[in-house]
Amino acid sequence: MREYTLKDGKVNGSYKFYNELGRLVSDQYYKDGEPNGYLKTFYPSGQVKSEGNMKPGGDISGPTREYYENGTLKSDGMISGQFPNISTQTKNYSEDGKLRSEIITSNGEFVYSVTYDDQGRITSEQKPGNIISYWYEQNTGKRHVSINGVEQK
Repeated sequence: MREYTLKDGKVNGSYKFYNELGRLVSDQYYKDGEPNGYLKTFYPSGQVKSEGNMKPGGDISGPTREYYENGTLKSDGMISGQFPNISTQTKNYSEDGKLRSEIITSNGEFVYSVTYDDQGRITSEQKPGNIISYWYEQNTGKRHVSINGVEQK
């Protein structure tokens, strides 16, 4: 089921889509028949699953967020540009709210990523052509480093 308003034969305002049980699946803003503004998707429970903004033509732009079904933030990002030359900055979180990774792209190209362990320590950093891995001794916490697969002394 869909719920929307037409103006001069085109969708204007909120366009809501419901599943067969009548639960809201998505709510998106349209202007003159084109996506132009907020977009929210929902879990069957009614909890927000994702939110962002659409530009005319269908590209996502600006801040974006994804959530776990329990409401905890799953990812938080910023998107700019037009496909395929999109630039992004995204942080991903575990279900218990810990930062797990950060990823940056620019003009459709990978720039940088970093991952973290449960204690918030960096476990890897990656740039084009360069991967740095870190691991920690369990008892002492001493950090070891490997660059492109070669352990550093």
